[in-house]
Amino acid sequence: RLLRPSGSCEGIVSVLGGGDAIAAVPVDAEIVSLSRRPGDIRRIRIVRPYPHSFRTFAKGRWVGRTVLDVYTAEFGSYPESYYRRSIVEGRILVSGRRVSPQHVIRSGDELTHTVHRHEPAAAVAPASGPVIVITSEKDDVISVDKPSTLPVHPCGGYHHNSLFEVMGDILPRLRGSLHTVHRLDRLTSGLTIVAKNKVAASRLAKEISDRRCEKYYLARVRGRFPLEADAKGKRVVVGTDVDVPCVPCVLGEWTGDRKKGEDKSAMKGAALGFWIGNASGEPSDVSLADLAGSNLGIDDYLSPDTVVDSTADPSAPPSPPWLHLACPCRIAEHKRGVCEAGDFSSRVPSEAPGVRPAQTSFAFLCYDAATDTSMVLCRPQTGRTHQIRLHLQHLGHSIANDHNYGGTAFHGDPEAAAEAAAAEKEMDALDRAAAADSGREVGCRPVGATSTDGPATETEVGTAGALPRGDNESMVEFVQRTCVWCARGGGDRERAVLEFLSRSRGCWLHCYMYKVGGGVYRAGLPEWFFGRKKGGVGTVAANGNLAAQRKVVSKVIASGEGL
Repeated sequence: RLLRPSGSCEGIVSVLGGGDAIAAVPVDAEIVSLSRRPGDIRRIRIVRPYPHSFRTFAKGRWVGRTVLDVYTAEFGSYPESYYRRSIVEGRILVSGRRVSPQHVIRSGDELTHTVHRHEPAAAVAPASGPVIVITSEKDDVISVDKPSTLPVHPCGGYHHNSLFEVMGDILPRLRGSLHTVHRLDRLTSGLTIVAKNKVAASRLAKEISDRRCEKYYLARVRGRFPLEADAKGKRVVVGTDVDVPCVPCVLGEWTGDRKKGEDKSAMKGAALGFWIGNASGEPSDVSLADLAGSNLGIDDYLSPDTVVDSTADPSAPPSPPWLHLACPCRIAEHKRGVCEAGDFSSRVPSEAPGVRPAQTSFAFLCYDAATDTSMVLCRPQTGRTHQIRLHLQHLGHSIANDHNYGGTAFHGDPEAAAEAAAAEKEMDALDRAAAADSGREVGCRPVGATSTDGPATETEVGTAGALPRGDNESMVEFVQRTCVWCARGGGDRERAVLEFLSRSRGCWLHCYMYKVGGGVYRAGLPEWFFGRKKGGVGTVAANGNLAAQRKVVSKVIASGEGL
């Protein structure tokens, strides 16, 4: 068990009305082996619920509105009845003071909301090894292989269950000195480069933002890539409106004669279309069928001998073919993190704000008929949010288990689907038993919701959140006793395991390699990988058996071939 020293949690101290205070509370975290299947080596990290004060300064749009209106409209975790009662009781403060629900917010006000916080469990590295696998370490940079479901830094419902917090636990010398270099989605696994100081972070981040780097990801997608592209995408016709073959797009924008005048649509001149060419983007006459029939390994694309830009030695062997896609992206809903990509030419900027050019290159590695999935190497040329996931969806080859963008959560893994269904049933049974013991209404938990991913209902607030505070009860005791999330599902280890099993385990997208700052950083192969490396392991699991694939990949990684 990992017990965090109290000195590391000073950020949750909150001065409350009536002289109460929440002192620094030690956060109790535990590494748990799932052991749900024979030979199961999966592990997750569980943080026990703890009191926490969320703090934020008043945003411009809040000024002049009542505190009740702001919490009800801007935050969706509880109904209005809860927020009204919490303001009166002092769970919600304005600049450290109790106020009425009709108090009008002014510029500079600090809003504080004290809750009993429940964090979802997150995956860590499999058993028989370190909790987080370190792939390399230098004086000012450390790179790790991040498990899927674990966010890089505190965000949303995750705080202590984040990569930076876990690294601070296992490497106390780095606590407080870790800095983000590049983004990696919570559901994406793989290479994560972390700077040990601000200078290194700024230097590497600038090289990435200036696009003086190369990024490579592995993805497992639906269908035989890229045969659906003709039906779903828009192919760029090369050589019809230009005098000589050239790279049609650079960083998602047209080049040469393809550039158009002022574009008043939401596209703002961004390019849309795909073509096949070498690694530099220079078009070739390779067909989609030819690309889908190639039989190359990762190293055939990543070898130092491969041409990767137009300035390379012209005598070097030509690079294998890539499919290049230019397709603009935008964040459609900032609050929910929902993005979209495609043709925005029929919409004006006010209807689709934030459209930005984007470009990704894809290389086919291999196909598995039993699961109808392909392994694809991805090289993003730009860095838009969810870009690779959106571009694969646009081509008609969504990441197979990416349920947010065209896939299904447990594609090709019936064991995981069965685990999720069984976990839902077990949680329902626990809910009925808890309801019978407490006398509260059965079925308070929204269908399909875990302890924290669905907003609290009026019934839940009425049964758990409406209890008055005792005369001698501390604020810590009060927020814990009246916690609707505890009432919904408790906060014990077994419940956290069930909730983890009921959710997506991440998507089949893995950050494999970065070339930046004069260095090459590489992660291991993910457990869902099938295919081969040049001159190495041959195509594995021709029958699509995931367990067999995992065994082969484990041997590859153990032998060092995957590193």
